[in-house]
Amino acid sequence: MVPIFDSEVHPWVRVARGWHYLEEGETRPDPSVPEFKRFFWPASQRPGEEDIGHPPDLSDEYIDAMGKLGITAGLIMAGAHVCDNDSVAQIVARHPERLKGLAYFGRYMPPFVSPTHRQAAFDELEHGLRDLSLLGIGEVWCGEWWPHSQEAALKDMHEVFSLCNHYKGAPLLIHAGRNCAGDFAGSVSNEPEWDYADPLILDSIAKEFPAVPIVLCHMGKKDRELFDRCVEFARRHSQVFFNTSFTISEFVTDAVNKIGADRIIFGTDWYPFEANQKDTDVYHHRKQIRVVDEAEISDQDKEKIFWRNLDHLIGMPAGKQP
Repeated sequence: MVPIFDSEVHPWVRVARGWHYLEEGETRPDPSVPEFKRFFWPASQRPGEEDIGHPPDLSDEYIDAMGKLGITAGLIMAGAHVCDNDSVAQIVARHPERLKGLAYFGRYMPPFVSPTHRQAAFDELEHGLRDLSLLGIGEVWCGEWWPHSQEAALKDMHEVFSLCNHYKGAPLLIHAGRNCAGDFAGSVSNEPEWDYADPLILDSIAKEFPAVPIVLCHMGKKDRELFDRCVEFARRHSQVFFNTSFTISEFVTDAVNKIGADRIIFGTDWYPFEANQKDTDVYHHRKQIRVVDEAEISDQDKEKIFWRNLDHLIGMPAGKQP
């Protein structure tokens, strides 16, 4: 049986991005789609400022899902969660034979509301890389800075790249996808922030830091225009990899033909779903495996995508395979 290494796992209850930056009295509606309910802390139960970096840990659910899905090892990251790096390291320490982790900003996520918050966020990133031996940074993207300008986002992303470069070329996982019909909520996003998902806006920074591996999570999702721009970005920069979560088999086939199977890695973009929907999480994430299985590529290429490439990039816990 071919091992499967999952390059994108988010095993926490999610706090809506930037909720603690809202003005007094301002509210943000909680999602109404049933399978979203456990994505977010309900407004009535949201933590105080002192607890914001410690969302409920659902990593045991992921470990259970790994068994059902046949996944050998996973790479965990905060992504859109408000989660400190000590929490990431604690989960990895509990499951060293199954999990590795990436660093993130912690409680102060972009867009930063003050220089103090910005400095705290970058201190938290460095804490993860320097003190906790987390392997890289992720999942980030310029859209986190919206409605601030792209220029502001790129200035801070330059510092993120610089940190990765300083820590021996630590990999950087970057979100590169727009919501498309058939995603979680079945809706297409036209918000201005999705223009920030175009990896080509990072062109000059990637050129400056060729030793920093860049993984484009979702490789454009199901959006042909964005996928083509991801391909163009990868052609310009040999350190760019694709992650397959939420893409389609057609794009996996195209990517293998255009940039090579050695630069594509498997991912599920795992989140915990509503518990009363039996095996919803397993069904959804099994679809991510089928995306690779049904691509018109060789078995050797599938093996590279499912485990060899991620193991080569960062060395996964179960990575000593024949």
